[in-house]
Amino acid sequence: MKKFKMVLACAMTGVMLLSVSGCSSVPLIDDEDVFIDALDSVAGIDEDDCIVYDDGDEVDGSDTEYELYYYDKVSYVYIRFEDAEDAHDYFEDMYDDVSDLKDDDEFEGSSKLMLTDSQGYVLLDGDIDGDDSSDYSDGHYYGGIYLRDNVVISIYTDSSGKSKKADVDDFVKTLKLPRI
Repeated sequence: MKKFKMVLACAMTGVMLLSVSGCSSVPLIDDEDVFIDALDSVAGIDEDDCIVYDDGDEVDGSDTEYELYYYDKVSYVYIRFEDAEDAHDYFEDMYDDVSDLKDDDEFEGSSKLMLTDSQGYVLLDGDIDGDDSSDYSDGHYYGGIYLRDNVVISIYTDSSGKSKKADVDDFVKTLKLPRI
């Protein structure tokens, strides 16, 4: 019986290690040039076509060092906050919104959510049918929102078309970000 308990304990430890190691890590992309280069080479988007703030603006009451926004059927967002805690709070709000949508059965599809002290992601492939209190419009969403230290990146499409999903996948793969 003692050997059985030891084998069972070892097996449980192995299962726990596999489940923890199954969580993909979010790479730190703290140089906006990496993001901009990917926009150019993968998506064919020039930085001049983006909305850029690099003078310490404010997002949801938090100071930022750099922000880039682009949308044309695929949304590309890069925000580097001055403080990692502010980035975490900003990301956590979105994480909580998606968790609430799932809990309230207002999201149907595949999703993966992960959040630690320094990184996280929200990966979606599905339909949102939310009420008026949701920050998300009704529709299909495919892509992800990522946190690593003081950087939040969002890449998604609200189109269910295969070509736009492929655009998201190509960009996410280039940056080595987790995907659904």
